[in-house]
Amino acid sequence: MNMRRNAAILLASLALSAALTGCTQPVQPTAGATAAPTPIPTAAAPAPTATPAPALNEPPLDDFVREQPLPDFLTGEQQQLFLHAFQAAQFLMGCSTSNVECDYALEEPIDWNGYETVEMGDYIYTISQGYFRQWEDFQAMLDSLFTPEYQEELLNSPLGDGSTLPLFTSTGDGLLCFLEADRGSDLEYGWSDTPDSYELVSQSEEEILFHLIGHYADLETSELDADGIPHPTGEYTTAYPIRMVNTGGGWRFSEFHLPY
Repeated sequence: MNMRRNAAILLASLALSAALTGCTQPVQPTAGATAAPTPIPTAAAPAPTATPAPALNEPPLDDFVREQPLPDFLTGEQQQLFLHAFQAAQFLMGCSTSNVECDYALEEPIDWNGYETVEMGDYIYTISQGYFRQWEDFQAMLDSLFTPEYQEELLNSPLGDGSTLPLFTSTGDGLLCFLEADRGSDLEYGWSDTPDSYELVSQSEEEILFHLIGHYADLETSELDADGIPHPTGEYTTAYPIRMVNTGGGWRFSEFHLPY
């Protein structure tokens, strides 16, 4: 079983009781939420800055992200930007917001029992102890990868009443805190052995638009072996748009998607 399949099964185990959902669906709050949420003032988090100098070392890359295929029509610097955005997407739009607590700066496994929480509105937020413990470090990472407008979309989940709920924000003393929230993942992606590919849509000095092509095994037509393990007999693909814009201070993403 390859690393991609292992990762997909691990991500899917976070939401065994929930229906599998796509990457573009809003994250739903988990146990700490009440039925009638009170929107949290957006002033809790400092406003994003416009176009800081690029920092291609944040966030640090996991091994499986380093193995991600790269679009060959991007420059080397743009490819690195893509990889770091792909890493950040693991907690910004991945299966769990708690993925932000990566072990880059931790020598021991995360002890969730030692985490402090803070109540904001009707929700309980977990205060970070990981690599991005300081909000200013988290914000600097965001500024190096995404446009300010897209950051607002990534950091906030829409609610049914038209308001939004911050998934990541700052405590009063400048620490990063996050709402623990999970979503399902796509098992069919994990069972495909075909690597992701890319399709260039348009490219100019101001904007680059391309598709990330995810490959998925057709489990509905798979055959089960004696151990109940599926062996897919077919495959399909799904295209996800990714948009880069030249801000004048460097390239940033104004749209991004994961294939799972």
